[in-house]
Formats: sequence, structure tokens, C-alpha cells
Amino acid sequence: MSEKFRHLAAVVSLAAVAALAASMLPLSTTQAASPVGSGGGGVAPMDPGWKENPAYQQLKLQKRLVRTADGQVEILAQAPSIAPMYASSYVLNTQLTGSITEPKGQYGTDDAQNGYYDWNYWKFCGPGATTVALYYWLNSNWITDQANNYHEPVNRGSGYYANPYFTSASNGHAGIMIMAEYERPATDSWPYTGLMTWQYTYSDGNFGTPINRIHDALNWETTSPQSTSGFYLVQPSGSSLTRSFLQTAAHDDIGNSHVPFVVAVNTYLSSSEHLPQWTHSIWHYVTVIGYNDTSSTFTIIDTCGASCSDKGPYGVNTISQQTLTDLINAIPASSGGGIVW
Repeated sequence: MSEKFRHLAAVVSLAAVAALAASMLPLSTTQAASPVGSGGGGVAPMDPGWKENPAYQQLKLQKRLVRTADGQVEILAQAPSIAPMYASSYVLNTQLTGSITEPKGQYGTDDAQNGYYDWNYWKFCGPGATTVALYYWLNSNWITDQANNYHEPVNRGSGYYANPYFTSASNGHAGIMIMAEYERPATDSWPYTGLMTWQYTYSDGNFGTPINRIHDALNWETTSPQSTSGFYLVQPSGSSLTRSFLQTAAHDDIGNSHVPFVVAVNTYLSSSEHLPQWTHSIWHYVTVIGYNDTSSTFTIIDTCGASCSDKGPYGVNTISQQTLTDLINAIPASSGGGIVW
């Protein structure tokens, strides 16, 4: 990532974590399946060859990888002997994050009130959900102190290479653009900078954000020394990603560590199972920022703007825990389905 846009101060010391992980299990040799294209939204298949670090996976599942009250990532010497106690409901503060929204796709107006024309912005839900999640790790100034002109790392021509001026005063626009177009951990070899797969064109089903890039960006921006292994892990969609697993993720990440997690979903399965405000099906990212086990609901933030989803508004909504589970598992793991928790 260019130093010009270095916006997130390193806050976590994970040298001990890295040393412990290196002494544990070797990296998995599992390789992502061949890309099969996204369902019309911003979710793309994982980058081929990407590997999860099983040492960190083991730590997280043992509840030994936690975030402390002062924003540090701590590795516990051993798994808790007594199961942690969680509140029956917990929702993170959404005073700022509830208004974060993606710049409008196609024809829009930038934050200097100048018009722009860019279709690519329709698929920025991955950078949007990542921007929301990062807010809870660092001082909130990072979404309000960036003001610049932003453009794609590759020029696809008129309608796909705008240069609008964005700030983040109330909407997180600059943070989303940085994630979409400039972010790239130094240890990653993405063809272009940004979470988006800029090697593909807008009409290609593989154009979007692979879930592994969200994983890498979240860990990279919250570790010091910076590493793509850290607090966050990918849990692919499928039989293991149950409602009970999502509840556990919510309890551990939100209830205990007070940070959200990101999920890839099909926005609409039926009139009874869909994201709030959606009446058509695409593949999309949202951020889970709360849970209520009494009402069996999750609280989510959807950064898709009013012109993106069907009815609006974007922002904070609740959804049944079972519905969110079904929407996540409606995207096959081979196509990029899953969560970053």
C-alpha cells in the first residue's frame, strides 16, 4: 500500500503470536478451487493457492486468540478452563459506522459535488464491509481524515476509470476507496493494488472481492509487525458453518473482543429469507456488529447505498440468525462463500 495513503496506525504487537504459530502446525496446502464466477454482486472466488494458517485457526477455535480492551491482540497461554460467559445480546456502537456507505455506482456525485461516471463502484461491498470492520480496531479518525482524488489501478476506459474526490467526513467514502483501489499487504502478490480483482473486467463474473483478501487486509492493518495472519480467519460456507457456529463467532468476536466479522451472502433466497431491504438476488458482503440470542437475531451493517439495494436505507438492520446462516451458505465455498471472523 502506498505510503501516501498509509491511514491505519499499527496497534497490535504480534511478534509472540507469530513465533508461537511458526512453531505449531505447517501452513495448509489446501488450494482454492478453480474460480466459477460470482452471482452478480461483489463476491469473487478466493485467489487460487491462498492458504489459511492452521496454527491461528487452532488458536481461535481454542478461544486463545482475543482482543484486549486496549486494542491489542493477545494469545492466551492456554485455553480457558471455564467457558466464557456472554451477555444474551450485545451490539457494537454504530454512531459512525451506521452511516458508512459505498460511493454510488455508474453516475454519481463525489464529495466535492462534482459528477462522475464509474460502473465499478456497484461492486464495492467488500471494501465497504472491510472499512466498517476496521473502524472498531483503531481510532475512528482514520475514516474522517482522508481527502483525495481516487482512481482504479488499471484504466479500463470511460465508465470504468473515474478520478472523483472523496472524503470520509460522514460516509467513509475515502476508507472504502483506499480498500478498493490501494490496499495490498506487502506479502501478497495480487496483480493490482486494492481488494478488488482488477485483473478482470466489470462484466466478468470473477470481478469483485475474494474473501481471502478481506482476511489479509483486516489482519495486515491490525497487526504490528504487520502480518496477514492474526485475529481473523476464514470459515468457508458449507455444512460446518451452522447457526451455532455463527452464534459462537458472534459471542467470541462481538461479545468478548468487541469487534465485528464480515460475511458473504446471497441477498435474496425467497420472500421469507433475504437481507433487509433486498428483493433480488446478488452475492454481497455485510458486516455483523451485534447479536441477540433472545430474539434469535443478528445486527448487520450493509454499506450498499440507497440506489444499490431495492428499498433502502443502507446501514444498520437486524436479521434472523437462521436466515443469515442460510444466506451465507447459499454461496458455495468454491465461489467464495463464507465468513471472516
